[in-house]
Amino acid sequence: TSMSYDERSGWNAYGMSLPVSRRTVVLSKYVFAAALILVDIGMSAVVTAADIVQNGGVLAIGAFAQPVLFACSGLVLVDVMLPVMFRFGTEKGRYVMICLFCGVAFIPMALVRLLDQEAIDMAYTLLVKVGFTGGLVAIAGVTALSMWFAAVIFERRELC
Repeated sequence: TSMSYDERSGWNAYGMSLPVSRRTVVLSKYVFAAALILVDIGMSAVVTAADIVQNGGVLAIGAFAQPVLFACSGLVLVDVMLPVMFRFGTEKGRYVMICLFCGVAFIPMALVRLLDQEAIDMAYTLLVKVGFTGGLVAIAGVTALSMWFAAVIFERRELC
């Protein structure tokens, strides 16, 4: 949404008249998304902790894995969407976003239907215990690659 407002108001052309590089403009979009994701993790952690305490449970670090995994999923969506929006604009990029969101929603639902509960629990345990740190490192790598790709696209884009 912030990118569509920027596009409609002509911010990109105006912003390029400022002493700011195109790479910095791209980086600002990723920093903005990361800040929102960190706020999401914080709010989710507070709600998760309140729910556990209210229901008489014990706080454990594993209880906070789900909010972090959801936030990381959001970051991966941002990593896919920003280069697409820098390349095609926000209006065309929304079609890609809708397909991406439907795919992200459809895949877990299909897996739940195809797999039994024991396999799902085992995969979740493996993801949380073994792949959590590796997954965070992989997401950081994907984000860095996405930032580079988006910067290259935006540097080549004609803004007027």
